[in-house]
Amino acid sequence: QAGPTPPPYIGDHSLPISSMCDWPPYFENWHTPRVWLGPSGTVTRLHCDFEDNLFAQIWGRKRFLLYPHSARPNLYIEEVHPTLFISSFDPEYPDYDLYPLARSVEAVECILEPGDLLYLPAGWFHHVKALDFSLSVNRWTPDEPIIITASN
Repeated sequence: QAGPTPPPYIGDHSLPISSMCDWPPYFENWHTPRVWLGPSGTVTRLHCDFEDNLFAQIWGRKRFLLYPHSARPNLYIEEVHPTLFISSFDPEYPDYDLYPLARSVEAVECILEPGDLLYLPAGWFHHVKALDFSLSVNRWTPDEPIIITASN
């Protein structure tokens, strides 16, 4: 007998939570916060974003597999539209016979726990998997990072 159906995944939705969050002053301009809520096992395929991203883990855990922009020639990238590039290579279940160039790249694994904040530079490829039922919030920014020094 099948178990209960997991709740649906709610991803890339904006909510009016800007005033409820204290985002670090790394950037001056932000896009609207985006909310990601869903069950364990939810996967976002390997892709890259074209703006810097601050990703906050609120509940549960998520695993990021990260690849620098320099790995792009070996990740079998496809253009979905001018602002979205995804990979047909699945780093969780690598098929090196079909994607032999992917053998030459190694992912950096990052597990986000509740309260963690990940800075993801524009152009970095990432594959994301929810390890638990999770809630995350992120913000993209078109700005260059602000340089913070001890005198600021």
